[in-house]
Amino acid sequence: MSTQGFGPAMKPAESSPLISTWTVPRLVNLTSNLNIDAHNSTFSDIRKELQTIALILTFILSVISNGIVFVLFYKKPLLRSFSNRFVLNLSLTHLLQTLLILPGFLLGGVLGVWTLGDTWCHISGIVSTCLNLETSFSLVLIAVDRNYAVNSPLHYSMTITKRKTGAFIAVTWIVASLLCTPLIFGVPQIQFRINWCACAPLWGQRDLYTYVYSGLIVMAGLVMPLVKLSSTYCSMFLAARTSSVRVRQHNVNTPSVTEVQFFAPQETCTIHQLKKKSYRRASSSSQFFFFGDEWKAVRTGVIVIFSFIICWGPYFAVIGIEPYIQFKKWPPEYIVPVSIFLSFSSCVVNPYIYVFRNKTTRNHAKRLFQHVSRDVEPRLSTFKQAEVNSSLIPHLPPVQMEDDLSSQPQEAIGSA
Repeated sequence: MSTQGFGPAMKPAESSPLISTWTVPRLVNLTSNLNIDAHNSTFSDIRKELQTIALILTFILSVISNGIVFVLFYKKPLLRSFSNRFVLNLSLTHLLQTLLILPGFLLGGVLGVWTLGDTWCHISGIVSTCLNLETSFSLVLIAVDRNYAVNSPLHYSMTITKRKTGAFIAVTWIVASLLCTPLIFGVPQIQFRINWCACAPLWGQRDLYTYVYSGLIVMAGLVMPLVKLSSTYCSMFLAARTSSVRVRQHNVNTPSVTEVQFFAPQETCTIHQLKKKSYRRASSSSQFFFFGDEWKAVRTGVIVIFSFIICWGPYFAVIGIEPYIQFKKWPPEYIVPVSIFLSFSSCVVNPYIYVFRNKTTRNHAKRLFQHVSRDVEPRLSTFKQAEVNSSLIPHLPPVQMEDDLSSQPQEAIGSA
């Protein structure tokens, strides 16, 4: 009886070390996993919020900047040159990207699902790829046009005509559309991708058609435009260097012109001082012109190429690498949102580079804003005045009514 009574009582005491050795590590692992999941969830929430804010700001700035470009070309006939049609085509492409594609990315990032239907999902993936390619082609057109204007200024007006500029722009749109035709037939398939926050091609399909097509898109959208932009701006730099050397040699061989130009009005200086000052000013002006033209060409080329690599390099790199990566978690969670944001940021960066960096265009934009503000201020003042008048206390009755009121007590007194 005693042994049977003590036997069951000793089993929990014997099993308590086993419980402590097995359940405590499990509880520790469970709490650590919960902490990791909570950390990942908070990180993903912060990333989504930052992505949403960045895309909204990009949407607003893109609509404003590209809208100003269209208004300037409409209001200022001097800006409607044949070469500026390439810039206008670039702004049109950016507006289409902002108005047609960017809202889908915003909704997909906020909601986590595609709510615009399967048909628009398929169309959105095709149009997005086409507009991205057209942006690269437009940048190449602008670079080639400027290079031709620098290297062949005498033949430029005869070569770049209204018909040819329209033909060049039409060719770029046709080529971009033809490159997107495989997407119509499902090579590769277009679906809503959570990491892309929108409908995009499934570049991870490991088949021969996807391999070839992704390489073709990367070559047409990144590699060939980058090579062409680099060679074009190097050619512009060499042309600026050659012309500045010629100007410097001309200034060195003809110092008397600079003497007359700079120092003819000065009669109190001696001949030695005139020669010394004229030499200094002539040499400084020629050096400024020499280094100024070269620096402008180098600076423009570096800005264009650097912005092109930053904006479109990650996007096309993801497209080119994704079919060949065998990892399950590719691309990483943070790479795709960053590449998408950088691609949309070109809608804001390119108007500044090709339009607002020009001093004349900035002056036109300032005058336009001043004109609009002058038209808006009188309307606001009249509107505010109307609000003030409507909020005032009603006036006292006019003089005739006051006379009538003053006559009424007299009549009452007389009758009494």
